Amino acid sequence: MTAPYLDPTLPVAQRVADLLGRMTTEEKVGQMMQLDAREDLDDQVLRVHVGSILHTSPERVLRAHDLTEQTRLRIPLIVGEDCIHGHSFWEGATIFPTQLGMAASWDARLLQRGQQPTYYNQIRGQHGDRYADLTQSPAFAFGEGLSYTWVEYSDLGLAAESVAAVGTVRAELTLRNVGERPVRETVQAYVSDRVTSVSWADQELKGFLQVDLAPGEEKRVALEIPVADLAIVDAKGDHVVEPGEFELRIGRSSRDPWTQRITFRIG
Repeated sequence: MTAPYLDPTLPVAQRVADLLGRMTTEEKVGQMMQLDAREDLDDQVLRVHVGSILHTSPERVLRAHDLTEQTRLRIPLIVGEDCIHGHSFWEGATIFPTQLGMAASWDARLLQRGQQPTYYNQIRGQHGDRYADLTQSPAFAFGEGLSYTWVEYSDLGLAAESVAAVGTVRAELTLRNVGERPVRETVQAYVSDRVTSVSWADQELKGFLQVDLAPGEEKRVALEIPVADLAIVDAKGDHVVEPGEFELRIGRSSRDPWTQRITFRIG
């Protein structure tokens, strides 16, 4: 008798539910992975239950198909190829270099505005300052907004340069509206854990506050960040605050070149 998930006449939802009900935890985890087909392909398919392979060749695709037929559930593999640089692992292939956005549109102006996905809290060193032939700097960064005036940030200071693991980071800085219009400034506080035991974001937003300033007005404002908010997930899967050096960055957006910076230690 044919298993329901293999019956093409049944509704997709019914087939998916039947397949998921048959899968082990190991098979479900494996199906979420994409691995390099140039490594041990037999092990990837038969033991890891990988769901997708990358960097293939015609021979490896045929081999992967044969291996999939030997698995318990015979779930088809997704085959991917990285060709963004005009290079392919398919011998003899000719691929024209194309910006990633061109896959969705041939409108050059739309491509330039949309760019490739970039986000402020990337893992440190993930792509450097470029991705393929495009800059990593988006048209509008996370937290960025426009205003009819300009607010200067200065004199960032800390209540203490060393904070206990159960404490609170307290900071103050001065804001001054140097324009001719009133403003409600959104002050954003980002923290960078300088050395982590696992790969982690270069910076993360940890707090913000909004401050009303009249033209020419100057204010001293304070921010507090609980140390517990600076936790990461370590290699064991535990949510921990690791001792060491951190950098506090306060500005008007995640890429503000005028950001005020100061270091502190935990533990």
